[in-house]
Amino acid sequence: VKVADFGIARAISTNTITYSGSVIGSVHYFSPEHAKGTPAGAKSDLYSLGVVIYQMMTGKLPFSGESPVSVALKHLQENVEEPRKINPLIPQSVENIILRAMRKNPDSRYRSAKDMLADLETCLRPERRNEPKTMFADIDEDDVERTRVVPAIRDDSYLSRKSDKSGNSATTSIKRKWVKPTIWACVFILIVVGLLFAAQQVKRMAAPLEDIIIPNVETQDVKLAEKTLTDAGFEVKIERRTDPVVVKDIVIDQDPSSGIVKVMPELIILAVSDGPGEVVMDNYAGKLLSEALSSLKALGMDEAQVLVDFVPSDQPKDEILEQLPVSGDPFNPKTDTVHFNVAEKQEQILMPNLVGKKLDAAKSMLTVRGLSVSEGNILTRSSFEQPEGVIYKQFPYNPDDEVDPGAKDIVLYVSSGKPTDAGEAVFSLPPIPPAKEGEPSTVLIQVTDAQSENRVVLTEQIDTAKIFNVPVVVTKNKSAKVQVLRDNTLFETYTFTYEMYLNTINKPSPTATPTPTATPSLDGASTSPQVPAGGGESADPVIGATETPAQ
Repeated sequence: VKVADFGIARAISTNTITYSGSVIGSVHYFSPEHAKGTPAGAKSDLYSLGVVIYQMMTGKLPFSGESPVSVALKHLQENVEEPRKINPLIPQSVENIILRAMRKNPDSRYRSAKDMLADLETCLRPERRNEPKTMFADIDEDDVERTRVVPAIRDDSYLSRKSDKSGNSATTSIKRKWVKPTIWACVFILIVVGLLFAAQQVKRMAAPLEDIIIPNVETQDVKLAEKTLTDAGFEVKIERRTDPVVVKDIVIDQDPSSGIVKVMPELIILAVSDGPGEVVMDNYAGKLLSEALSSLKALGMDEAQVLVDFVPSDQPKDEILEQLPVSGDPFNPKTDTVHFNVAEKQEQILMPNLVGKKLDAAKSMLTVRGLSVSEGNILTRSSFEQPEGVIYKQFPYNPDDEVDPGAKDIVLYVSSGKPTDAGEAVFSLPPIPPAKEGEPSTVLIQVTDAQSENRVVLTEQIDTAKIFNVPVVVTKNKSAKVQVLRDNTLFETYTFTYEMYLNTINKPSPTATPTPTATPSLDGASTSPQVPAGGGESADPVIGATETPAQ
């Protein structure tokens, strides 16, 4: 990507455009600085951008003339016609931006392209709809090179003088006749000289610019580099900074860099090394060895200067445990050494099976293996799987999983017994017939209840209708769902709720299993049985229940 000015293009890089005597660009987009021949900067581009926006908004150029010289002089001397006088539809906020960008005096323009961009981005917002017109002086008063009207210098004291007797009044009258022509002649001469000067400046700018070679002084001693640049006619500024790699008094880099340019830079800045200076040791404890090596290498250290001892530890492998020098101590990356103690991965331990064990026994099994469980990781929960005081689950390590020595994340779940609201009951399902009378069918019954998920309670082959008794466990928040599959196809689903369980526990014979009144047909349909309140998803069977003693 090549970036060029709007007026006379100047590509300032090591691959500078070579001019062949022609002007690149148009005088219509000159800034006053271009026309004067003074150094043009970023604010000159803002002026030219203002010309472009002016042309976009009005459809015409702000200045035109019969020759490039006349257009350049208008950029220097004349105020632009206000855009809203040409196109009244232009918002006042937009006109204010154009006029500010096209001020003759660079100091009256935007301070930077960023400021102009911010103004452009907000100019069409509703709150700026009634923005007042920004008032500027007709001509920038601090533009010392603008054309001025020189006032006549007159001495009217002669009016108070009396004519002397020798005819001096006639002489005075004769003198007054040449004063006014003389003044106009002076003004005319000044104008001609100004025009000639402006024409000369435009002619000089249109001529090809000479190549300016900036020498490369990087990696040189600062005194030699400074002499090389000053002998070539450049002004030099030295900026010193510490550097762990470059030795003292050597040039690290230069700005602008070496190459061929068309415009003489105002200043060449040399960054010169002050040597490594006093480097303070960082705190590497807790970081990985690879991170510390990368950081020290950036300071100029060689990997051979880093001494590493691997020690057994329960910390993650390759984690730095100790260091010398300690954090905050000064050291020289070029000559000193650094010593790290680094964690070595220990042989892993196989996790024992703790499910079904009492808590004390489980702790002993862990201690023997160099493991432990914190009191905060022993959780007591109700469980159908194990009796009170027995572990029913271990986390996150299953039996025979590999565990780091000293692992602190072992969690044990200890049973507090069954939930206090748990109820055990027995379903007596309606008779289940085979798919075809006299031919065998396979019946599979599975239960999802408070105790388990999709538990298969029986699988049997039948050739005549048969009643099955199904044990279930329910709680206040968990009903039991019984699914009957015949020949691997869902035949029927039954639901047993906690309310239904409560209705059965007060019967004279809790373990009795009454005969259901529903009689399934051969195709799986059944009539509605007589069941206690709180039926399920389909025809519910008669229930027999066994009461669980209170916990």
